[in-house]
Amino acid sequence: MPSNIKLKLQVVDRVGAMAQIATILADHDLNILFMEVEKRGSETFVYLDLETGAKSLDQQTIFSALEAIPNILSAAAIRTMPQ
Repeated sequence: MPSNIKLKLQVVDRVGAMAQIATILADHDLNILFMEVEKRGSETFVYLDLETGAKSLDQQTIFSALEAIPNILSAAAIRTMPQ
């Protein structure tokens, strides 16, 4: 049964960063329902509302896969989206 995961990522903003994130999420059978990118000075944050699929793995495995991308500085679960 699908469920939702909400994430906040701190990333190094560069060309292709979102493509890498989307590929990892697709590889883990996660559907992006909503995404928001926020820049605060030199910091960039990506907020994601994801729907799990039948083949989705546990949250820690997903975090590990995302944090393996060199341009992701941190990944955390959040309860609500910023807007």
